[in-house]
Order: sequence, then C-alpha cells, then structure tokens
Amino acid sequence: MSVTMMRWTVPLALLLGAAVLPASPAAAAVASEPSTPVAEGGAERPYGARLALCRRSLRAERRTAVVAVTMRPIEGSERLEMKIDLYERPLAGGSWALRDDVPGLGHWTAPDDPSIGSRSADVYKYRQAVNRLVVQYAYRFRVAFRWLDAEGEVLREATAQTRACRQVDLRPDLSISRVRARPSQRFPGLVRYVVRVENEGRTLARGVTVSAVLPGDTGAARSARLGKIAPGEAAEATFTGPGCAADEPAPPSFTADPANTVDEADEADNAFTLACPVP
Repeated sequence: MSVTMMRWTVPLALLLGAAVLPASPAAAAVASEPSTPVAEGGAERPYGARLALCRRSLRAERRTAVVAVTMRPIEGSERLEMKIDLYERPLAGGSWALRDDVPGLGHWTAPDDPSIGSRSADVYKYRQAVNRLVVQYAYRFRVAFRWLDAEGEVLREATAQTRACRQVDLRPDLSISRVRARPSQRFPGLVRYVVRVENEGRTLARGVTVSAVLPGDTGAARSARLGKIAPGEAAEATFTGPGCAADEPAPPSFTADPANTVDEADEADNAFTLACPVP
C-alpha cells in the first residue's frame, strides 16, 4: 500500500507529498473561511473524520480510500495533533486488524505552523489517501485527536472512526453451471452436449471460449468460441461426440477459458466433468 497526503491549515494551505490528490473546491473553501468557535460541551464536536473517497477498480493502483479529518481548538489549547490508523477486515468476515505497515500512518501529526490551534477561528484540515488496496477486504480509518496547552500537556483526547470502504473484486468469474447430454437427432449414435457457461463476476468477460474432451478423443481438445458474456449472463456451446459407459476411464470433461485469457476473480470453478454413463 502507498500513501498520498494532503493537508490544509488555517491560515496556511499546504500540499504535502510528490503525488497528491487534487483539492476539491469545497474543501479549499472551508479551509479558508473562519470557523465558528466550538466550546467544550457544545452541540458540535471540535473534531471529525469521514471517508471522503472509496474508489474501486480492476487495476490495483487505482483502488484508493481517502480520509478527510477536521480539528478545531478548544478552550486553553495551543497545539492540535492527530494520528491516523488504517484497519482492514476480509469481506468474508472476521475481526478488524490494524495495518501498521503502511508508510505515513500511525504517528502523531501537527500543523506545520505551530501557532495553529491557539486561536478559536483556526481549523486544521488533513486529507490522506491510501492506495493499492487489496480486493475482498474492507478498510476503515481510525483517527485519534489530542489538544495540548502551552506547556505541552494534553488537555483532551478523542477518537473518531470512518465508515468502511469495501474493496470487492470487480473481475469477471466464469464457471460451467450445467452440461446437458442428449442423443443427437442429426447424428444417430452420437450425443449432443450443451455446455452452459455463466459469468458470476462483476464485469464483462471478453473472448470467452470453452473446450471439451469427449470419450475416445486422442488429439487436441475441441473448442467453441462464445465471445462476450456480461455479468450475470450465460452462454451455451454445443459439442457432438460419443457417449460413455459407466466404467469409462475418461468421462466427458469441459473447461471454460482453457487458455486462461480472461483475468478472473476465481479460476478454480472453470472445469466440469460429466458423470457416466451418458446414453
């Protein structure tokens, strides 16, 4: 995982990092406007964290989660500090686990201008992205805040947590859901095999083929081209060949995408073997 940071402070606006996300006009406007002072015990909390972006993609380098953090002074504070941590959990379930190996996270961060935090109109805004997220995982940020007085003593501590960014696998997923075997009407004595290939993934599968090895075949596998299969859709291929007896040592077998030309979410469900006897 890599990290991209963006920081706004009042009255300063600073961009950190070699490759930063573009500042949104709304965020920049908030950073440049004087804020309403928030007293201890007020209706509005003097801090907040939200998931500003959860970008999913087929390409790992484009999968990104962004946290936007806001912090305001409290009575008696002279300095503001925050610490951002990233947690992950498999989409299949389990406990949230701290990712302590992500550069730039897990340490206390303060405004570059040490005077920010001593005035009631100050706003410390911080925006940080974590890139190259792994699919089939959910991610969320946990932000710790602390307010320090002029002597460096902690006046108050607080935490906030964002909602989860779910990184699902967007690739197609081909599988053979069914093979029907019936006596061929056109070729007496042979069997007509109809192979149904489904795309159980989330994106279009292109250039889909299916192969068949039937009893008695000794050469290359038979092949049929299905073309495109949209998510949730299916296509069928037909092969004609001999049937098999119950003691057939090599029963009819079929494989979707035999050359592995389609990048799939799951490659383990592409093969199908039909039980003999086949009339």
